[in-house]
Amino acid sequence: MLRFRSETCVEVELTVASLEEDYAFRLLSSIARLLEESRHLEHLLLWVRNIVTAKKKFPQTVLLALEKVLTVKYSQLSKM
Repeated sequence: MLRFRSETCVEVELTVASLEEDYAFRLLSSIARLLEESRHLEHLLLWVRNIVTAKKKFPQTVLLALEKVLTVKYSQLSKM
């Protein structure tokens, strides 16, 4: 089972805070693609939460891709 230390959360938060908006958009888009196949949901969702919290505006395409993959993951998890 994947577990994260509290230091990891702080490191992610600091990394995201130092990102320029363009890089944050690209990272969020990449994470949306990774979420489709990855089993490491907790870690990727930690990144998503920090990016969305730190950067308030996103291109609609990035948000739609993220919504799509999260909806699929939610339905998969609800079947368990």
